[in-house]
Amino acid sequence: MSARTSRAVTAWLSVLVPAAVVGWLVWWRRWVSDDGYINVRVIHQIVAGNGPVYNLSERVEVGTSTLWLAVVTVGQLLAPRLETGEVMVIIGTAFTVLAMLVLGLGATKLTPPKSAVVLPLGLAALAGITVFLDFGTSGLETSLTYLWIAVCFWALARRWHRRASKPLPAWRPWPVAWVIGLGPLVRPDLALVALVFSLGHSLSLALAAG
Repeated sequence: MSARTSRAVTAWLSVLVPAAVVGWLVWWRRWVSDDGYINVRVIHQIVAGNGPVYNLSERVEVGTSTLWLAVVTVGQLLAPRLETGEVMVIIGTAFTVLAMLVLGLGATKLTPPKSAVVLPLGLAALAGITVFLDFGTSGLETSLTYLWIAVCFWALARRWHRRASKPLPAWRPWPVAWVIGLGPLVRPDLALVALVFSLGHSLSLALAAG
C-alpha cells in the first residue's frame, strides 16, 4: 500500500469511526426533553392547519428555531404514523452523525498534505462529551445547530483548501454565504456566530489575495 493510499485510509477511518460511535451513543441515549414537548405541541398545530401557535387564537412565539420546526414538520408529514417525538429522535440522530462526518471532512481539508497520519482528536473529544451526546436528540434544535456549524466550517475549509488552484471572487461559491446566512433561522442568537463565520470568510479571502 502506497503512502498516499495509507493516508487516505487513515483519513476516512478518522472521520467514519467517531461518527459511528457518536451515532450509536446518541441513539442509545435518545430522549425528548420537557422543552422538546413544546415543539411537539407547535408541530401538531401546524400539521392541523392552525399555524405555528401553542393554543388557538394565541399569537405567542413559542418556537426558538424556525428551521427546526420546519424540518420536523416535514418529517412528520412524510411519516404520519410515527409519533412526533420519534421523528425528532430520528432526525436528531441523523443530523448529529452527519455533523460529525462533515466536521471530519472539513478537518481533512486543513490537514497538511504531507502528514502521514490523521488523528481525529477533535472528533474524539466530542464523542466523549456527555452533554454533546444527550442533546443530539432531546427534541430541540441542538442537532441542527451542530450540523449548521459543521457545514459552515466545511465550506470555509474547502474554499481555503482550493484557494491556490481555483481562486474565486468573494461572492463565490454563493451557497457558502447562503448557508452562513441561515444561522438566525437555526437559532436567533446564532446571528453572532454567523457574523464570526462571515468575518472568517472575508479574512480568508484577504489572506489568499495577499
